Amino acid sequence: MRNARTLFYAAMLAVNVVVLSPGDSSGKDTPPLTAKVGPYMVHAKTFRGPTAEVYAKILASELQDDFGLPAFVYPSPKKNGVAEFAVLVGDEKSMDGCAALCKVVRTIEPKCLEPLGWSQRRLRGLHTTNPLAPKPK
Repeated sequence: MRNARTLFYAAMLAVNVVVLSPGDSSGKDTPPLTAKVGPYMVHAKTFRGPTAEVYAKILASELQDDFGLPAFVYPSPKKNGVAEFAVLVGDEKSMDGCAALCKVVRTIEPKCLEPLGWSQRRLRGLHTTNPLAPKPK
């Protein structure tokens, strides 16, 4: 059992190296999340682990380039020493706009998630607020 798990993680590491080679999009164009964005947004996906930031930036870049959506990467505080990066979408000023955007985000199947073998390629599409902005009234 332990050997199978070790082989699985080694295979996933090899996939990470091949899929995320330096020539690929690394999300360098992703603008930083600031307090001026939003306040209403859609939480698309969270990535965890040592390659979480790279995956999040690639997804955010694809959402911007292929779907024309404002997408941002937000580093969550580490939980149990594991890095987490959330991909947040939108710059909505009302809950109605956020609800409409949420429906759009839920239908997207990003190409960048195909080689990673995710069992569910659709994005979560949860209503949220900008964690850096003042709370909406």
